[in-house]
Amino acid sequence: MSYLEEFGKMGKTIVVKPLAKLTFKAAGGNHMFIASEPEEVGGPDAGPTPAQFFIGSIGTCTAMYADLFCSRFKLPIDGFELTLDYEQDLKTTQVLSLSISYKYPAALPAEQKEKFDAFLDKCAVKKAIKEGFPIEMSSQSGDEETPNS
Repeated sequence: MSYLEEFGKMGKTIVVKPLAKLTFKAAGGNHMFIASEPEEVGGPDAGPTPAQFFIGSIGTCTAMYADLFCSRFKLPIDGFELTLDYEQDLKTTQVLSLSISYKYPAALPAEQKEKFDAFLDKCAVKKAIKEGFPIEMSSQSGDEETPNS
């Protein structure tokens, strides 16, 4: 039985607060990160942009799956490398396309490569994006909560 099968769904929370102009701190659990916009758009370039975090989350999730595969088959992950190339609309900052390429771990036997590819394709972040999931927004003023459409 997997972790998710054993425990089911788990709610998580990340709180985002401003630090400076176009710079925000996001904190969740024991971790925090800073997102910022580059100087050419008026930010201080104090951290990755939200789009870079978005693309990075897909990459790091995929890499975690590579590590899990290697651990399962008692293989070192040495030599594995993932590259993510993306196009972004400069006016809206929307990510338009993403291409992921990777180098196999050096010790991965040729007969395992197809299984490795399939396992990496199960990345939970990529799967959630491809399949879609509901996103709800609401505003709060004092104790009131007002849904935004």
